[in-house]
Amino acid sequence: SYLFLWDRLRAIRKDFILQNFTTGGLVNTIVVKAFERMARFFIVMERRLANHPDWHDGIAHGKHNAESLSETLTALIAFYEMAFKLGKSEE
Repeated sequence: SYLFLWDRLRAIRKDFILQNFTTGGLVNTIVVKAFERMARFFIVMERRLANHPDWHDGIAHGKHNAESLSETLTALIAFYEMAFKLGKSEE
């Protein structure tokens, strides 16, 4: 179900944070691809569940999804910027 996958993806994001990927300047293709897939999941879920009655009312899945997407995209931007800087320094 959505909640199970959301919880697992949150754990994966937190694990990468603990391993210093989002703030320590570490970047690799595995992490970037994982975060890109997470972002796609959150976007698809927002679209597919937007009309579900529980999505925005009461349980706040929509809010959790939006926050998770925002955190994931913020991390992706940091990864892309670091990869760009690393690529430039190698030239």
